[in-house]
Amino acid sequence: MQDWEDVVAVTVGNVHTAPNTGRSHSVALTERGTLLATGWNGYGQCDVSSWTDVVAVAAGWRGTLAALADGTARATGRPNERSCDIASWTDLLNVAAGDWHSVGLRKDGTVLAAGNNRRGQCSVAGWSSVQAVAADYLHTVALTDQRTVHGVGDRAAGLDDLDRWRDVVSIVEACGAITHTVNRSLVS
Repeated sequence: MQDWEDVVAVTVGNVHTAPNTGRSHSVALTERGTLLATGWNGYGQCDVSSWTDVVAVAAGWRGTLAALADGTARATGRPNERSCDIASWTDLLNVAAGDWHSVGLRKDGTVLAAGNNRRGQCSVAGWSSVQAVAADYLHTVALTDQRTVHGVGDRAAGLDDLDRWRDVVSIVEACGAITHTVNRSLVS
């Protein structure tokens, strides 16, 4: 990573609690719209150096997902959970990746998801007026234009309290399997 230059964003593949932890990867988006990657590459999740025109990138446990300037998506990694089944996605603005699922935010504010839906983390149909998405281990959250938050997936992530959140300005998911959705605003 010492030779990485002109980096504008970095994402790190999640590592959930399992006997095989320690196998993760990092991906960087450069100002030229290309990607750099390092780390464990057991499923080809670091094989992204040929991707161009990337505007957003996300790393899941064993996969990498990108939104391209033309609104389409690219994905690579473990095929088992079908999180790389994004070939039909169009009109994308941003992406997010959980351990076993991928999430796409369209320019019209709607949301797409693909992959393992074991805890309902891909149940985003019907979401609209969304301006940001985040995904982690087994859940997905979205920030709406009304500054409220939607959430689906593993209830242990604190999703039951989201309906009370108001005036939220951003959502963030961070590192590790035992994660929590963070409200960085005042709750009224």
